[in-house]
Amino acid sequence: MNYHNMIEPYLYGSLSPEDEVAFERQMTRDPALVEAAARRLNAEAALSQFKVPQYTEAPPRRSSLRLLLLVGFVAGLLALVWWKTRPSAVAQEEAHLVPTEQTDVQSKALSD
Repeated sequence: MNYHNMIEPYLYGSLSPEDEVAFERQMTRDPALVEAAARRLNAEAALSQFKVPQYTEAPPRRSSLRLLLLVGFVAGLLALVWWKTRPSAVAQEEAHLVPTEQTDVQSKALSD
């Protein structure tokens, strides 16, 4: 049985009563096991000096779906505004015809 794997469960008190007795007996026979357990115990005591911040709740994250819907809505709104404010095809055609008609009228007036 590898007693070195039982050091941490022993220190945390999670060994069964039978395993705990067997581990303690082995510690009386094996000074290397006692030294290894002492090192782990000292390491835990040294590390316990440092306080690790405990986060009880994760900060709220913005939903990427919400952001995507917002961007889509704004893009749709901009497209609608552009569609309503753009000149129609008839108005564009008339804009191209008006200067040529005026030129024709002026040239006819001058030739008469």
